[in-house]
Amino acid sequence: MEKLTQFIEYLKLQQAEHLEIARQLAADDREDESILEKIHANIFDIFITVSQTPAATSDSVARLMERIPAAWHESLKQAILYKDHEKEAQERVKIAAMTEIEAKFASIVLEGDCNGR
Repeated sequence: MEKLTQFIEYLKLQQAEHLEIARQLAADDREDESILEKIHANIFDIFITVSQTPAATSDSVARLMERIPAAWHESLKQAILYKDHEKEAQERVKIAAMTEIEAKFASIVLEGDCNGR
């Protein structure tokens, strides 16, 4: 399987897992936690989308991994500064998801891990 395709499959699996967790949390009336899981899943969806564009290459996806989260880091700083705990939690979730994505991208695409998980 081509490396970028394998990476996309990983992203889809992770997105589905986080959406399922969100569903379970919502069913348990844990709406705040459910929202954070949906945000986590959304970050995977963003990279599914950018990785599936016809012009997507390993290099273009890697560049987007650097560019996209820059705003999240700035937003996190502002949330901390203004003591906006809800926004802070959301930005931390986005950044954590990005860390997972970057690690798996490096493992699959850059280092050639064939395990996929």
